[in-house]
Amino acid sequence: MSLLQQMLDYLFDNLELKVKVKPWRDSDKLPFYLKDAYDFFETKFMELPYLLMLQKSKEELFPGKVIKHQQQLKKQWQGNIVYVHHTMSSYDRKCFIQRGISFIIPGKQMYIPELAMDLREHFQRSSSEVKYFSRATQALVIYFLVIAKEGYFQPSQLAKELGYTKMTLTRAFDELETSSILEISRKGKERSLFFSADRKNLWERARPFLRSPVKKRILIKTKKGKMAIFSKVISGLNALAYCSSLNEKKLSTFAIDHRQFSEIFQNSVGHVVKYPEEAELELELWHYDPVMFSKKGIADPFSVYLSLQEKIDERVESALEEMMEQLKW
Repeated sequence: MSLLQQMLDYLFDNLELKVKVKPWRDSDKLPFYLKDAYDFFETKFMELPYLLMLQKSKEELFPGKVIKHQQQLKKQWQGNIVYVHHTMSSYDRKCFIQRGISFIIPGKQMYIPELAMDLREHFQRSSSEVKYFSRATQALVIYFLVIAKEGYFQPSQLAKELGYTKMTLTRAFDELETSSILEISRKGKERSLFFSADRKNLWERARPFLRSPVKKRILIKTKKGKMAIFSKVISGLNALAYCSSLNEKKLSTFAIDHRQFSEIFQNSVGHVVKYPEEAELELELWHYDPVMFSKKGIADPFSVYLSLQEKIDERVESALEEMMEQLKW
């Protein structure tokens, strides 16, 4: 069934709206990249004209890119615009709602603020269902995204690789199995996880379950000659600047495992300050060791993305999009 028909059925089944649509004739005036990415239809909701932009690909687009596309469309269409797609992560839905961008995900949610419509499908969450991965499970996913090659893996093997106990990795397997993110097979009591090395698919499936690795951000004034203790892994906006055209932030940002912080400060190598002008660096305390997944002293792009995804800033969104597009999956 086409996305258009799914949308029409969804509107009728939930709101008893019989919506008439017709192809948008002015779409011929659009740049090729827009015509290639979407199908466009005119319609009316409660007598108000709307332009429907139905994404052709099932791959999720960054909110920033959709918003840029809508800005281009407004040169040809003066009314309201609704973005229609097969799926959307909870984070992306939140971004669209915060920006007041109308969207329809057939079978899941419709948000049209001009009409005060926010229709959601509610599902009973079972006690075993995973909302967010534990920190160890997230570190395991980052390991597969950055380091692992195709093959079968057992909890005991991964525990040694990541520095967790076998019990912790067993619980991580439970979460991955419950969420159906990776293929897990059983032989007797032993479980094996198969990784196909399809990193892009893993990222798209795992992303809704992942959170920022940053536990806390603090400003540090170091003692003379001690800055190198903190500066092993560049993170935050400075890491993003290395991977995109974003300008580097003046105050450098570095990441360390939060468990190392108290140990470092016991040696009196610096102290926390309140204001940026007093500080020599910004320090991110991560829930897992950033050194494990860094390359050439730069934090891995997936953790950087997750640490910055809640910044509602078009420059940052655009830079994150650029960074992810440059990845060699």
